[in-house]
Amino acid sequence: MLKLIYSELGLKGEQVSGSLEEWTVQRSVFALRVRQVFHIEPGRASFLISIDHPVFDILVEQILSETETPIEICTVDEDWVEISLSGRWIAANDHEGIFITELRDRTESLISQVWETAQTAKI
Repeated sequence: MLKLIYSELGLKGEQVSGSLEEWTVQRSVFALRVRQVFHIEPGRASFLISIDHPVFDILVEQILSETETPIEICTVDEDWVEISLSGRWIAANDHEGIFITELRDRTESLISQVWETAQTAKI
């Protein structure tokens, strides 16, 4: 499962073990126990990737082979593309939230790798 966390501090991505359903149930139970109001709804999340990223071509090839979950690739300009994923939004307010989706393990791993190297190398 791939989790994207949108907060005041920015965007953070990580690959998480477990299924989408298990995680959603656990998050729902937690919210009930702490009396937190939150919303779950289907949606999309997007992030940018540089075409100069070392695994860009491998990621695009993997995304094009992904059939279980729709993933869109949109060219932003000559240096960047936007990757858009389908999944679920879980949020307590309009400004922060968590986006979760399930993709093939290889796709999730590549997206996580892109995320980690982009954060350290500022690609």
